[in-house]
Amino acid sequence: MQTPGPQDIPIQPVNKPILCSPYDEPTEHWVYDTQTGAATLFPGQRPAGYWFKTRRTGDATLMLKGFAEEERDDLPPVNRLRADVKRWRQLDYEGATPVTRQLLHYWVRTDPSRRLFFCLREAGDDRNSQGNRLMKSGCLPGRAVGTR
Repeated sequence: MQTPGPQDIPIQPVNKPILCSPYDEPTEHWVYDTQTGAATLFPGQRPAGYWFKTRRTGDATLMLKGFAEEERDDLPPVNRLRADVKRWRQLDYEGATPVTRQLLHYWVRTDPSRRLFFCLREAGDDRNSQGNRLMKSGCLPGRAVGTR
């Protein structure tokens, strides 16, 4: 078993790791300091992004200090899309067909026997938002641009 070295910074535990209901839009999230491992509470939904290793795993050079660092990369298109869909939701799904609007309202009801998690609702809102834009632009799947 390998003992942690000085370069290994443990993530500091928090008293309340789960902050938000899975059924509602996240209102806050934890951000860990990469230097100290300490957690800080931030408002809003965590920005979309991913972590990756800067070096291959399993390489002998990983034993050297600093070679196995992780870096985070944001996903700006996803974050812009989330903001756009949120605005569309706040505008009561402006431009959606009555049936689509009725379905989107059904998904956010609090009384169904099986409520949808927020991430599923957000994905549905996103899909319908994109479909709504395509319908307005006349650019439908399988058709050339500008044909109806």
